[in-house]
Amino acid sequence: MKHQDDGFVIKYFDLIDEFIRIRCCAEDVVAELLRHEITNKASYRLRVVEACVPDFRTEIRSTLRRLDDDHDAEVVEELLYQLCIDVNPGLEIHQVSLPSVRAAGQVAEDSVLQPATATSQQILQRRAMVLERALKSQVVGQDDAVDSLVRAVKKAAVGLKRPGTPIGTFLLVGRTGTGKTELAKALAEALFEQPGHLVRVDCSEYALPHEYAKLIGSPPGYIGHNEGGYLTESVRKKKHCVVLFDEIEKAHQKVHNLLLQLLDEGILTDSKGQQISFADTIVIMTSNLGVEKLDALRSRMGFGRSEGMPISGEPLREATIEALKEAFRPEFVNRIDEIVVFNPLDVRVCVRIAARMLREVAELLHRSRASCGA
Repeated sequence: MKHQDDGFVIKYFDLIDEFIRIRCCAEDVVAELLRHEITNKASYRLRVVEACVPDFRTEIRSTLRRLDDDHDAEVVEELLYQLCIDVNPGLEIHQVSLPSVRAAGQVAEDSVLQPATATSQQILQRRAMVLERALKSQVVGQDDAVDSLVRAVKKAAVGLKRPGTPIGTFLLVGRTGTGKTELAKALAEALFEQPGHLVRVDCSEYALPHEYAKLIGSPPGYIGHNEGGYLTESVRKKKHCVVLFDEIEKAHQKVHNLLLQLLDEGILTDSKGQQISFADTIVIMTSNLGVEKLDALRSRMGFGRSEGMPISGEPLREATIEALKEAFRPEFVNRIDEIVVFNPLDVRVCVRIAARMLREVAELLHRSRASCGA
């Protein structure tokens, strides 16, 4: 949430649970910022925070002290720095070239901060440090799954991925309602910070052989050929995104073959012959395969379904992997970077989720009453 007000943007800072002012930097502010001695990221980050957050040394620090939150200074500065570059993308450290100096304290006239379109690696580098915190604040009770995703993003941020292929390919497996789709949504929001960066494919809509054409476009001579496919057009228009294939086991084998090509080459060719690159995307598939095997495993262990004894850890993973190998071809499974198994939700986690949902309902009611009163 943000709105502009006299050169400032108001953004939410979760450490103090308040909205703070972030300055929209004009060229003179940037020039003044770059006059200071900058030797490394820490010194640059502090300069950016001091220039963009007018209340940094006064209200924000005093609020943290009042809340008795013993936050590391570097963590506070990094989180504020992320807010600053959200508002001023051109101030991201990889976008900045320090000006040449003609005389002491004089900035060269031809030195201009040149914003550029951020690459996927730059986006990942910028968000990797705060990604884990952002995801765990959204997805409750699945810390192992979050850790797996964050590790892969950090690897991609330093260039440890095969060129041309997606940033990461994940299969999230677990019972319905454990947070698989929610994690994909939270990842898109945390990485790209704007709506529209999640491309969701409901695989139950592609169960018949001919329906896969809706993803890449109808062949020449068929109705809708000129409109292109849903998947290819979405990624062409918004190349930095999370692509979610929800309930992948419900899709026809032709969709699996299409995915095999995507995971192997990082490219899909649409019905018009255009090649669409998925190199800047994260591909996530979800599935609830293995639930029946888990019920059978629970029975063998002496627990009926009514007892609800959760199975987790290695037995859960082994049963899930076995079910996946039965449902998908080996070459498909082998091209997935990581299979993330979601744990069943225990009572404590369910209480936390219910409390969060109740807070959201209370907030909606509060807004509704406020609008009615207005």
